[in-house]
Amino acid sequence: MKKLSRVGSRVKQQYSGWSKIRSRINGWRLVLLIAAITTTPVWGEDRNSTATIGGRFGSDYGEAYLSIFAPISQKENSLIFINPRFALKDEGASEGNLGIGIRQLLPNQNAIFGANLFVDRSRSEFDNDHDQWGLGLEFLTDSWDFRANYYDPGSSSVISSRAEVNTLSSVTDVMRSVETLESISQRVIASDTKSEAYNYYWVNNLVNKTVGTTRDRIQTTTTTKQTTTSTFTTKDTFTDLFFEKREGGLDGYDFELGYKFPLADTLPEVRLFGGYYDFDGQFNTEIKGAKGRLEVRAGEYFTFDAEVFEDKELHGSDYFIGARVNLPFSFSNLVNGKNPFLTGKHDMITFRNRPLEARLGEEVMRDVNIHVAESTFAENPALRKVTTQETVAVEVAVVESSKSSNRDVT
Repeated sequence: MKKLSRVGSRVKQQYSGWSKIRSRINGWRLVLLIAAITTTPVWGEDRNSTATIGGRFGSDYGEAYLSIFAPISQKENSLIFINPRFALKDEGASEGNLGIGIRQLLPNQNAIFGANLFVDRSRSEFDNDHDQWGLGLEFLTDSWDFRANYYDPGSSSVISSRAEVNTLSSVTDVMRSVETLESISQRVIASDTKSEAYNYYWVNNLVNKTVGTTRDRIQTTTTTKQTTTSTFTTKDTFTDLFFEKREGGLDGYDFELGYKFPLADTLPEVRLFGGYYDFDGQFNTEIKGAKGRLEVRAGEYFTFDAEVFEDKELHGSDYFIGARVNLPFSFSNLVNGKNPFLTGKHDMITFRNRPLEARLGEEVMRDVNIHVAESTFAENPALRKVTTQETVAVEVAVVESSKSSNRDVT
């Protein structure tokens, strides 16, 4: 007999539906609050930020996200920024990221060098929280991009599923005792008497004598009574076994190298990337392979991209198709009652090659997902419960037999 119980959002919700919706709304508010605090300039000083709203989907995956790129210190050729991000995914999962980074324009090399540090937190479909920190490096030029990232999970494995198995084992001891009683009875079933007369002389005297003979037929009956007493002692052992399946984050790295096609200003910016990923860790899990990405920047604000992966193990899908809108904004304009979004109709429809320094404010490109591996079911001995029950049954069997024999007795 087996009884299965599933831990997580699929069987038992830890929060009500309204609580989940409210927590996700709070996540979006947190992103905006962090951006507002860090990008509100000193009075009279303005630092432009970028809000990126986007989404992407794959064969078994989908998400929508809001990302804020917020400078907190800016010089002529360098920029220090923070980058909060929040995403809602399918199957009830969600994820938040908060990063700080620096980018330095190298005019002599006509390149940008950058470094960033991120902390990530995701909530799985089983309502488990996973943490991660990541370190990234980037080297950007007009034609070539190189990015490398390292990811390290900051949380141990947690239970994702439970299964309870109830087992019963029985051992029966049998003790038998045999008692035999034997009784003998006799009775006369026939009797025959004969008389015989004869004469003989005794001292010259004639004697007449009669002799009688009696013959009895006796029947002897032997009765055997055998009593067998069987005692059955049954010991039942009930064992409740608890099996657990755990999930935990994987550490790893990835990198990509990209090239921008030399197209005319009247065409979008098109970049093609190739890279590699390698994640391993708990439960002897290793996910690695090649990846590719195509990015098309259509004007100042719209970006379309597509990604392919060697297999589905990394994200649950071997491809992504996505789009995002990059909206420059100013909190000081908002405070002063002006339009916070720094967009113009002309910019929306204009394609042009941007100067390299304009890329100082680009969104950080990294794998924002915390990759989680799941173990197979394993018993937790500490939760095992054993109970015993003993029953006794007695069974009595009686067998009776008789045997008779006849003999003559004179």
